[in-house]
Amino acid sequence: MSGFRVSSDGIGTDTVQSRPGGGFSEDLAIESLPECVSFDVFDTLVLRPFLRPTDVFRHMESVGIAPEGYADARIKAEADARRELRREVRLTEIYSRMGPGMQIPDREVEVEVSLCRGNPETLGFAERLMDAGKRVIAVSDNYLPQKDVAAILKACGAGIGELYVSSEPLATKYDGDLYPIVLSETGLGPKDIVHIGDTHRPDVRMAAANGIRGVLYIRQTDRYFQANPWAKPYAKAGGLGRSTILGMDILRWCGALGEKGDDVHEMGFRYGGPIISAYSRYLESVTDPGSRMLFVSRDGYNLMRAYDVLYPGRNDMVYVHAQRILSYMFTDDYIPFGPLELPGRYSHSFDHKKVARWMRYVLGFFEEDLRLNGIPSDNDELQALYNSRVGEIDALRRAGAEDYRRYVKSFSDVEDLHLVDCTTMKFTSQRLLEKMAGREMRGHYYVSLGDAGLSYDAFKYRDRFVFGWRFVNVPEFFMSSPELPITGWRGGPRPMEDPPEWEKYRCSMYGEVTAGEVEYAKAMKDVFGGLQPKLGYDEVTEWSLLSAERDGPYRCILDRIKWASSPDHSDWTPLLPDLRDIPFIAKKLATDLISKMNSMRRHFDRNRLGVPLPGPVEDLGEPVPYHQEVQRREQPLEPPLQQHLRPARPLQHVQVLRALHVPVEAAESHVPRGPDAEQCEPLPQEALAFPAGDVLLKAVVPSDLGAPSAVAVLPAVADGPGRDHVLVEGL
Repeated sequence: MSGFRVSSDGIGTDTVQSRPGGGFSEDLAIESLPECVSFDVFDTLVLRPFLRPTDVFRHMESVGIAPEGYADARIKAEADARRELRREVRLTEIYSRMGPGMQIPDREVEVEVSLCRGNPETLGFAERLMDAGKRVIAVSDNYLPQKDVAAILKACGAGIGELYVSSEPLATKYDGDLYPIVLSETGLGPKDIVHIGDTHRPDVRMAAANGIRGVLYIRQTDRYFQANPWAKPYAKAGGLGRSTILGMDILRWCGALGEKGDDVHEMGFRYGGPIISAYSRYLESVTDPGSRMLFVSRDGYNLMRAYDVLYPGRNDMVYVHAQRILSYMFTDDYIPFGPLELPGRYSHSFDHKKVARWMRYVLGFFEEDLRLNGIPSDNDELQALYNSRVGEIDALRRAGAEDYRRYVKSFSDVEDLHLVDCTTMKFTSQRLLEKMAGREMRGHYYVSLGDAGLSYDAFKYRDRFVFGWRFVNVPEFFMSSPELPITGWRGGPRPMEDPPEWEKYRCSMYGEVTAGEVEYAKAMKDVFGGLQPKLGYDEVTEWSLLSAERDGPYRCILDRIKWASSPDHSDWTPLLPDLRDIPFIAKKLATDLISKMNSMRRHFDRNRLGVPLPGPVEDLGEPVPYHQEVQRREQPLEPPLQQHLRPARPLQHVQVLRALHVPVEAAESHVPRGPDAEQCEPLPQEALAFPAGDVLLKAVVPSDLGAPSAVAVLPAVADGPGRDHVLVEGL
């Protein structure tokens, strides 16, 4: 951000004018300035991508080019040297106070040269001064040798030939004894020079003590926080990650990272860029070079492009479609095959609405194939239509599944396969792709809101309840694409044909969000090279939320965005909800809380019983409803249990039985005899809790068996025994 403006004073003289928020404390007409203008170096001509200079040392340690404990040792050694010598110190004197394993002064200099960026405001002014025939010099209080400071200035594009650094004569501006040396070596008198710097004592007061006019330059950092007050609390939290994010944002704000784009582009650069770069850095650390990475649509669109900038040629990358609606249509993980029955409208209101939604999802997806003239709004009519054509529907679902399976097989033929997605609660994309590929793959997620018996890791496993879905929605907005949602599949995805106006707007503008995030990745690559900083989940997520500040420049953009909360994109909710959205927020909060409670229970029981994580769901062939699976095993059920088996998901018996293979001795030592055991006499029983899929279920285990060899576990239904579990024993 420019802190001054150059204008004409009426006679063709350029003037740097001070103003509120400007960089100079007073007007500087170029023609009225003396023969020589002197500039301070760091924070005046040169900027670092951190809030604090010492974070250079912490960065070196965090990326592994300095030994553990280096940063604290380096900071302490400099403080000790200054206290003991009571004068300016040299880099060699600092390192002489550090241990033998810490001797990397050359590496420190290399990092400084590579990281520093020129301040376009002051460098531009210096260039105009030289064009006007002025003599421009640089004077710095610094421990680095003069040749190294000169290398930094050169790397930053400063064409200043005369440089005076305090480490050479061991005299400083701060004490005032460097100025006489500068005057002597330049052959100038005090009135022939004006000095510009960012610190009052060394650059203004001590200059004046030597008869030199000193002009205070207001730092870019100070002006940045005046213009972006919402960033102050974020900065106060401290840490290297926040220092890096803010340092890069200040460089962008003042123009040190290139020309700015429009507001959408800058929003993507400033607030989406850190998320994408941090997640890319995480992915680079958990995937092997040469592996194939499957970036799931639409969350992987920007991510794949930024990752390729930061780590070019490292991995084989494929952009794949694994949207929720495809799992609903082509598998029975959510919607069973066969007729669907609506539970009681009033006695089972939640399940009634859920099954009705299932029917609408399916009929909407295959509306053209079924040649429907609309979908009934009345749920009874809806059920009648669905079940009257269920044979056609199931045939379409199975045919679509085969077509989709061929699509998945086309990119899943390598040994090392990694799926990359954004936020997950039910791991839908991974379950879908694994089932269609018939094999396991490693999943990677920006944040996991639940748990699963799958091979996966997450940048953040959210182990605590967080109020407010914007913690998920805003980061997800920055990990999306300019593509429309899909509403069908015929040899490939079919985009929505008549999207709502807000989705048209999002698609029309989102290309600039992508461009901004990719440009941020390029800036990170340019500044940090192969030593990308480690930015944490909390740091980048909290930063992204600042884009939604009510008084910020981007709130008006985000207020126009809605996101789809249903698989078929029929329900839309504002990205930044208001009071009108309280019912929806309450529903989502309840869903989130229940999922987190179930996840915590699964973790507790696995740790308590030593139960291993179940493997991936195997491809069991055509789905088999529960009641058919029970009849196939020729085990009659008590009549009260029959009603709980419809509608039901298919029995994932392979996964369940694998989870139940636990020695009874271990179970007996951890779990007391429960009341459920009495229902299964004459065999002595133990009631145990086991994970199965996404629901914590209870199984009855005969204690005289080495391991349960004939136990089926059914998902919880509202009318089951105790209203939270179903027990079936002895199949």
